[in-house]
Amino acid sequence: MLFAYAFFGVWLIAFITNIVFATMYWKVFVSKTIPADKLRKYKEGKITKTELQRFVYPADEDFSKYSKKHACVQWLIGVLTIFTFKYNKLYYSRLYSFDMFKARWSQGKYYRKMMTWYCIVHIVTVDMLLLCIAAAGLVQWWVQKADRPFLDNQFYITMVECFVLAVFSIVYGLIELFKMKDYLKYNETGQANWGTGKKAGLFGVSSGAPEDDFLDKESREAMLKNLMNNVKNNRDMFLNNKLDELLQ
Repeated sequence: MLFAYAFFGVWLIAFITNIVFATMYWKVFVSKTIPADKLRKYKEGKITKTELQRFVYPADEDFSKYSKKHACVQWLIGVLTIFTFKYNKLYYSRLYSFDMFKARWSQGKYYRKMMTWYCIVHIVTVDMLLLCIAAAGLVQWWVQKADRPFLDNQFYITMVECFVLAVFSIVYGLIELFKMKDYLKYNETGQANWGTGKKAGLFGVSSGAPEDDFLDKESREAMLKNLMNNVKNNRDMFLNNKLDELLQ
């Protein structure tokens, strides 16, 4: 019974984690938002409720566009996320290359960091605890087996299964953490630097710090060559001068 209570405690931790994730995800990416100054004017009575509705914007513009295009999938994944946040990974799973499994977020970096932290929390508070409980259960079973040779083997089988599954979950979780940036790179390349007010440049290259630039030197050179090939036959002096200024 002690081990049963321990497993129930781990399940409760996982359940709370999933609820917190689902609530946070809904608030940051799915809900609507109102600028603080407009909301203040409404409370002060300077604008009406009807006028206030004009300033209601999606919390995340890109995900709002995705939701309108794939409403059924968005709601299905949203409901499944309540049971475990790992279902949220379907958004960027690119399953069978379907567009519905390649969602985009305006706050792409925030989403990636959010998923990273919750994956770490799950590994530490759920997978590793299950591993420790299963290991302790196997030790307890081995100790009691000497005194009780007819001890039910179901307890032993359950501990072995939990131990193996916890090991697999930790290993695959660590692999995913290592590759998370690559999985979501398609969403962050060329995006605006969220929270900094810096927009992406002409070629989709961030104008922020070097670590925010997702296009390497070779990619930029390829884009420049492609641009030059597109205008090589152009006879407009104005455009040619602008191209020279750009290259300089």
